[in-house]
Amino acid sequence: MINARSHLILIAVLLLGVCAQAHADRRQKQGNLNPMRLGKMIKKLGVDKAAERKIRAILFETRKSMIGLKAKRDEHRLELEKLMSVSEPQRAKVMTLIEQIGQISTDIRKKRVGTMLTIRDMLTEEQRQELTSLMERQRVRRGDRRRHRQGQRNGK
Repeated sequence: MINARSHLILIAVLLLGVCAQAHADRRQKQGNLNPMRLGKMIKKLGVDKAAERKIRAILFETRKSMIGLKAKRDEHRLELEKLMSVSEPQRAKVMTLIEQIGQISTDIRKKRVGTMLTIRDMLTEEQRQELTSLMERQRVRRGDRRRHRQGQRNGK
């Protein structure tokens, strides 16, 4: 009985970890620019048409390359879930999948940050300052919405 209980606890802890990682990935809390939102801010920055086209092409290629990475990560997560659903999961396979999921998540983050840095390098100092200002205003608005939603969930 203790052995079965230990396995259930292990499965629950690992699934919670996978869910927490998935939630963290969805939030994309990077602290800087999100390349997907950046496309909407380009016009507000006063970027010339040629640079705008180049930035949009970079964003498109980034988004396109992310499809495969995210799909592979999701496949690994499903496989992990399947492995953890048996009464005695194969420890080595589980740990390998966790490593692979972590590496893919790292690759995704590196791709996002690399894209953001490439685009930042294309902007003038004034445009960077305006972008920082726009991002800060957006962060404040998102924070207000998050607090409002949390208040609704907590019965406030």
